[in-house]
Amino acid sequence: MIFAIAKNEFLQLFKSHNLTVAMLLCCMLMPLSVFIMLFNYDQRYENFTINRSNEFPRRDSFVIQVGQKDSTASDFDYPERGRIRQPSTLSIFAKGIDGALSGTFILAGRWLDPVFGIKQERNVFASFFGSFDLLLVVKFAVGLLAIILGCTSIVSEREAGTLALIFTNRIGRAQFIIGKIIGGVTVVSGSYIAGLLLCLLILIVWPSWSFAASDFVPVIFIFMTFTIYVIFNYLLGMTISCLCQTTTTASIAAVGSWLLIIVLLPMLLVYCAEIVHDVPASEIVKGEKIEAGQKILDEAQHGLERSGGYDTHFFLPNYMGEYDATVHYKIIEAVGVIEEKHLEVQRKQINLADLLLRFAPSGALANIVTNLTETSPRSYLAYKSAGLKLRDELYKKQYPTISQLLAISRGGLDPKLFLWDRDPDKDYLESLELEGRAEYFLENTLFDHNSRPWKIGGWDEYDFATEYKKYIKEVPSRRTFSIADFTSLLLEAFFCFGLTFCLIMRYDVRVA
Repeated sequence: MIFAIAKNEFLQLFKSHNLTVAMLLCCMLMPLSVFIMLFNYDQRYENFTINRSNEFPRRDSFVIQVGQKDSTASDFDYPERGRIRQPSTLSIFAKGIDGALSGTFILAGRWLDPVFGIKQERNVFASFFGSFDLLLVVKFAVGLLAIILGCTSIVSEREAGTLALIFTNRIGRAQFIIGKIIGGVTVVSGSYIAGLLLCLLILIVWPSWSFAASDFVPVIFIFMTFTIYVIFNYLLGMTISCLCQTTTTASIAAVGSWLLIIVLLPMLLVYCAEIVHDVPASEIVKGEKIEAGQKILDEAQHGLERSGGYDTHFFLPNYMGEYDATVHYKIIEAVGVIEEKHLEVQRKQINLADLLLRFAPSGALANIVTNLTETSPRSYLAYKSAGLKLRDELYKKQYPTISQLLAISRGGLDPKLFLWDRDPDKDYLESLELEGRAEYFLENTLFDHNSRPWKIGGWDEYDFATEYKKYIKEVPSRRTFSIADFTSLLLEAFFCFGLTFCLIMRYDVRVA
């Protein structure tokens, strides 16, 4: 009996041309989104290749040849720029923030000020509409189609008077609702799967996109998540259909529910996360850095001002860093504290937003898919954290603290832990007079034992390419499947099924 009801539901949708409309919509929009994103991926990969190849080197911006084993850093004073992450191959399904992740990572100048997320293309309209990827199409177009098809499944029977007739016969209500769900889901899922097959066909024949073996499992999980999301929308439509008396009312309620649950709710949840953990704008952070640097300059009070001077790294007027490197390093440490503080706030905001988005089906869907494609905010957070970690490692290697200088001079610390102009043998260390220098800096009121007062190694002799390769290997892979998000999506679908089941079981035939 269940399959007879499912067959009847399928035939009704076929006769009303809903199946035809669903097939056309899915088979047009889904392949079109993949086709457009493949062009976009080719553009991003071409930009990545050009930057990596160091085809157009400049004195003020050196591109690290990441793909090569040798370093050509000796051609310039010091390297500044290196693209270290190519675009994600699965970003054609959900671009997310791949433009920032696969942007250039910069160690800006001798002071190691990292800059992240330089976008490779600038499309004004993209800021209004977002990326036309498969995630967007499934989340909005296919989801809206499913909820509209579901919202007419029960109410149409009620309007025609057949619902009461069915329930007065020996057909069980549980059989009826399960058959309805099977028939409707078959139509929606069949249309959606047809669109996916066309997408896969485009990917197979596309010359510049390759499907690696490691991509197989994530793609399966992505398509499986899309399927659960489409089923949820259809079940939500059926729930609305049980609550409404006319098809018109059900359609209006379905569109309103789609706007509220699928569109507005995720935006509201993200906004709540931003309120709880407010990450200041880049200009405000820049102002904090300038204020911290200016405060240190005011405390120094010894001939650091020069008319017309302007520091290009800290944007401090009347300050030229080379006149007193000790103060400059103090500013570096103050700036680092500010960066770490705001990074921690950003980490808390992203974690809270991820947690809240689990209560919205489209939010859980976006979390799952972007995590699998390595284009999620968590991927960017890991990327940035690892970059700052690299900066701190290089800084600590080149600039030891005063306590460390004293320990090295007295034989209590291995000098090879730091960077030197040449091999730090005993004669070389004695020529540097480390203990005398340390005592000199301790007389300065700006410094304590943990301060880093001066440079003991040379960037010119340091192999930056090796460190960039090390950074590439250390950045953790963020291609993960979120069990919590997937579970929340399943629970939301089961909730709609349970609610629909309860409404049908309590349906009063006499009132009808």
